[in-house]
Amino acid sequence: MKYSKRLKRMRRFLRDPDGKIWESSYIKGVFNAAQRDIQHSTHVLEGVQIVSVPSRYQYSYLYDWEHGYLPTNQKAYYQAFRYSHQGRYVFQNLWEKQVRIGATGIQAENGNHYTHPWEAWAGIPAVNPPVRFPSSFDQAKFIAFDKEQINYIDKKSVQESDQSWESRSGEPFAYYRTDITENEFVLYPRNNSITWSDSDGEGAITSIAGDTVSDDTGTVVNRTATYFDQDEGIGVTFLNPTNQIFLVSEDIPADIVDDQDESDLHNFIAKYAECGALERAYGANTDGKIRSLEAYWSERFAVGMQMIERFKKNRKSDRVYQLQSDRCPQTRRHRHPRLPDTYPPVNP
Repeated sequence: MKYSKRLKRMRRFLRDPDGKIWESSYIKGVFNAAQRDIQHSTHVLEGVQIVSVPSRYQYSYLYDWEHGYLPTNQKAYYQAFRYSHQGRYVFQNLWEKQVRIGATGIQAENGNHYTHPWEAWAGIPAVNPPVRFPSSFDQAKFIAFDKEQINYIDKKSVQESDQSWESRSGEPFAYYRTDITENEFVLYPRNNSITWSDSDGEGAITSIAGDTVSDDTGTVVNRTATYFDQDEGIGVTFLNPTNQIFLVSEDIPADIVDDQDESDLHNFIAKYAECGALERAYGANTDGKIRSLEAYWSERFAVGMQMIERFKKNRKSDRVYQLQSDRCPQTRRHRHPRLPDTYPPVNP
């Protein structure tokens, strides 16, 4: 359901169809906040994606101030080399910084530095390249590389156990995060080779004629002449984990930006985000503040959270799987009275 329809419905419950009390930007903001509250409390939104190795970036930059001049319609940026926050300069090798500050005992460093992560496989890198998590990523539930599970390892443990941890290559068996605030991780050790994949090769599919490709993960997200949405049909993503990262994660619902956007939450869950938005609207310090209605929608929101938790608990237990061939006699699970097979059909 498009957000414009949700906005119209919320305004009807607010008794403010013309927007004289609550601005549309405010309602959109509290709706986005309610979506995030639902996800943080219930963890109901999950994603299964293929993350390309190496990660794809639209732009590289050196200085922090350059980030503000990058195109706003892109989101994959890579800060190349190393940046000194104290001296506000960029350097590649550690000895360059030592020379600048006049330190003795210059530290040797082997390997090449790169401006884009894919260049790391063109030679021997001094630092293993990072891999970006999808923009919607919140927490990892399962990660595998080339169909083999890899586990999380603390960066400090890697540093203490391996002197060449930054440039080691081999078969990845773990991953670590360079910074918990950064939306990226590093395979340990770095895989020896990469597969430039397409619709005819191995690895993650990057392009199929007439299809839309996600810049965020490199996977095909839409196919022309095929109708998929959250109301009808079933969403399909081409997943080929060969030499790629297979990621199962808890995701953060994307903020609604335009009135034509749709919530990442399913319709039967997103309606509770409307309740949360109405609770915040009636509780705001405006001419429309009504505490009794704030309490009412707060109760509706709380009941919705309980229903989502119950749904998560029962969604697997309610499934009944039965494997049989055409030769197996059909069995009836529940014994209820039934008419004889020879009884004439009854029209509905």
